[in-house]
Amino acid sequence: MDIPAPLHVLLIEDSPEDRADIRQMLLRGSQRHYKFTETETGAAGVRAIFLHPDNPPDCVLLDCHLPDMDAFEVLAAMRRGGEQTVCPVVVVTGTLESGAEVIRAGAQDYVGKAWATPDSLTRAIENATERYALRRELLLNHAALRESQNFLQRVMEVAPGVIHVFDLKQQRFVFVSQAVASVVGYSPEEIMAGGSELVATLMHPEDLPRLAEHLQRVRTLGDDEHATFEQRVRTKSGEWRWFQNRVSVFARDAAGHPRQAIGAALDITERKRVEETIAQNAALFAKIIEQAPGGVYVIDAQFRVRDVNTEALPAFAAVQPVIGREFGEVMETLWGPELGREITTIFRRTLETGERYVSPRFDHLRHDIGVEQVYDWETQRITLPDGQHGVVCYFQDVTARDRAAEARRVSEERYRALVTASSAAVYRMSSDWSEMHQLNGLDFVVDTTAPSVNWVEEYLYPEDQPQVLAVIREAIRTKSHFEMEHRVRRVDGGVGWTSSHAIPLLNAKGEIIEWFGAAKDITARKQAEQARYEMERNYQALAVASFEIAYRMSADWSTMLPLNGRELVKSTDKPVANWEWLEQNIPREEHPRVRQAISDAIAGKTLFELEHRILRPDGSIAWTLSRAVPILDENGAVITWFGAASDITERKAAEEALREAKEAAEAANRSKDRFLAALSHELRTPLTPVLLVSEVRAKSKKLSKDLREDFEMIHRNIVLEAQLIDDLLDVSRIQQGKMRFDFKLVNVHEAIARALAMLRYEVEEKEMAVRQELGATPATLEADPARLRQVLCNLLRNAVKFTPRGGTITLHTVRDQSALHISIADTGAGIAAEDLERIFHPFEQVDAQQTSEHRSLGLGLAISAAIVAAHRGRIWA
Repeated sequence: MDIPAPLHVLLIEDSPEDRADIRQMLLRGSQRHYKFTETETGAAGVRAIFLHPDNPPDCVLLDCHLPDMDAFEVLAAMRRGGEQTVCPVVVVTGTLESGAEVIRAGAQDYVGKAWATPDSLTRAIENATERYALRRELLLNHAALRESQNFLQRVMEVAPGVIHVFDLKQQRFVFVSQAVASVVGYSPEEIMAGGSELVATLMHPEDLPRLAEHLQRVRTLGDDEHATFEQRVRTKSGEWRWFQNRVSVFARDAAGHPRQAIGAALDITERKRVEETIAQNAALFAKIIEQAPGGVYVIDAQFRVRDVNTEALPAFAAVQPVIGREFGEVMETLWGPELGREITTIFRRTLETGERYVSPRFDHLRHDIGVEQVYDWETQRITLPDGQHGVVCYFQDVTARDRAAEARRVSEERYRALVTASSAAVYRMSSDWSEMHQLNGLDFVVDTTAPSVNWVEEYLYPEDQPQVLAVIREAIRTKSHFEMEHRVRRVDGGVGWTSSHAIPLLNAKGEIIEWFGAAKDITARKQAEQARYEMERNYQALAVASFEIAYRMSADWSTMLPLNGRELVKSTDKPVANWEWLEQNIPREEHPRVRQAISDAIAGKTLFELEHRILRPDGSIAWTLSRAVPILDENGAVITWFGAASDITERKAAEEALREAKEAAEAANRSKDRFLAALSHELRTPLTPVLLVSEVRAKSKKLSKDLREDFEMIHRNIVLEAQLIDDLLDVSRIQQGKMRFDFKLVNVHEAIARALAMLRYEVEEKEMAVRQELGATPATLEADPARLRQVLCNLLRNAVKFTPRGGTITLHTVRDQSALHISIADTGAGIAAEDLERIFHPFEQVDAQQTSEHRSLGLGLAISAAIVAAHRGRIWA
């Protein structure tokens, strides 16, 4: 029989006699063994409990009133902010009322000192440990439940598709995950509120009949089985989307029948579209193979026969069924081992390299039937509907009609060669041109899908039809080459130009059996010709009407065409060598620049543009701005250059005068800056002792009040004078680029407070109110503290200066992602819009503010703007 381990009881009781009584009662009240730990204070008891946090006492007997703590404080310490104490607690109390309070405070039970007995004390400890264990288990279960719920939520968030629970009896959704909103547009609440009518409303009518069969299948599922159902659902926007629904049993009723099903609905719309495309491609591929002229069969990537059209089947009569057979085996059966391997090698080369193979005349003995047969055949690599490469073989059995089909064979070969190699549209016409057999338009004109007898109306431009038909009739009559340039309807619906050529194919009797032709797109050439014609006409008009001189150059600028130079340059009445003209009409020192600009324009086929001097007919020097553009043909080659030359002599003279004036102004400014710097330094030095003496005298108690006030007034005015000189020095530093900054982390709100403190006297003197709306968080930035304070003082001093007595100044700060904004507003007269930019320039002030009271040099805002710019900021009004 296992002996239970002693119950570890911690006695927290300040009375040794009471501790002894409790031990005796516990030993008498139960056969169980005990291990006692005793403390006399609450603090010592708490330390004993947490001395071994992984192995606390089995139970704590706690006196309600201890010398240092009461039971409530000990219970709070044992909880450590949690819902439960670290071990069971029984409180020894004096009254029933306090017993109820300690239970609410976290104790598991209590006993009264006055009525405690061995039995009651033993039961209290047993009840406490049992309640504690049950409570602990409950909390653990709650935590596990919350963790399970969180886990389920995370699973639903990352799981593909929409998780849902469907009630099989009520025929409605009782749970839908949030993912439903992103795929169908309805919220989970809208889906669940839709009731039993929702399924019939949202599901595609063609899929509804299969739903009953699917639900019946779900009702027969075992616990480890699932059912899959694919259906279309109409989204909130009206679009139909495909979903694959995989479900299993979620809950059963008392009889064990499925009551609810849980599933995941995955959007498979794109997969369905791909499947449909593949199916359509496969069907189209099979149709093309079946309808292709002659015998056609296809070999797949595994080198097995994949498709054979009806016309090709007789050739494979000896190897039925042929579909799925290994191609090499089929060829050796039909043509014998040696020739079969040779044919197989050709097919493999086509599959591996993509090189088309056209067989020469193929005249061999069939190994399977012992008869010699003649075939025309070729192979090409193609992409199959499943995305893999395969080889298609086109063949014609020409054995029985070899001689009669010779002309047709040549015709087909030539046409295929034209289609493959030609850059022009290729067409085939009947002998009398009444029917177009075939046309490959090459994105120039529309391809034919079938022979057409309406080709004249479909392709020829109406105004050109009579001339084209007349040339065709003459070509038929003479059995000669057809050649003509005419307009056609382009594939995009527009009008294009083509150069069309066709030759007749004759039989042995000299009769025309068909026409082969090619139509080249010459639209660009025709447009270029028209453009050149228009440009030539415009050039003639420009040369007559323009104030500028129009000129033309040959493609390589070697020749200048006749030129009307007006009064700017000497005219020419016939083409002249360009370099000869340059020598005679452009000053020699300009020649290198002119020649280089011409060479650059020719090399890049780009605009020629140059300002240069030129000799007038009277021998004087003038300035001209010459521009010329290249005219290109349809192949991008330069045909000629069109240019215009403007007389800019007056503009050049004005620019020279402006340059000289600018240099004079800049020299004056530099002299002024040096004077201001020297003046400011010489004035600032003698002011320093005067500032110190006036400040000391203004605060001296030995002088009378009147004298102190006089010194205070002197000090104030000298401070203003010193500030003015400092501003001049700052302007000098700014203009010389010598203003220094010491960047560090600055609290803008503290800087504002210091600036306001410095201006407190002026604000109070004018009885002004200051509102602070400092909302920037955080309010720190990298700045020079002294310079930032200087900017704030300048702005605040202006606000105080130009705001009437009793007005209001408002400071506002706000922070966005990229910057900290500081704004200062006042109730003064304001500044006109046209002056807002000017006030930030040195020595600039608004005229309306230049009263004797407000007159200054206008440097504060200019200095502030320079400081803010150095901080990579912006200041504006």
